[in-house]
Amino acid sequence: MTPRQFGLTQFTVLGAGMALGSPAGGRTPEQLAAQMGIDPANVAFMRTNQAAIQAMFRELGARLGDDAADRDSDAAPAR
Repeated sequence: MTPRQFGLTQFTVLGAGMALGSPAGGRTPEQLAAQMGIDPANVAFMRTNQAAIQAMFRELGARLGDDAADRDSDAAPAR
């Protein structure tokens, strides 16, 4: 993975996660994502694969010795 690909991946995950976890205000996360300039398909992918994504972040945190990954994984939005 190139540094550019890494950066794009991080921004994609962050943006889609923010849209998924933000209060919708009458809008679906996909509509909110589109308004934010984020591909709604990324939000749908994160929603569908949320458990697997959280597990990967927990594993990464464990490899890095980061206890915060375990604490934060339980605070996932329920949508």
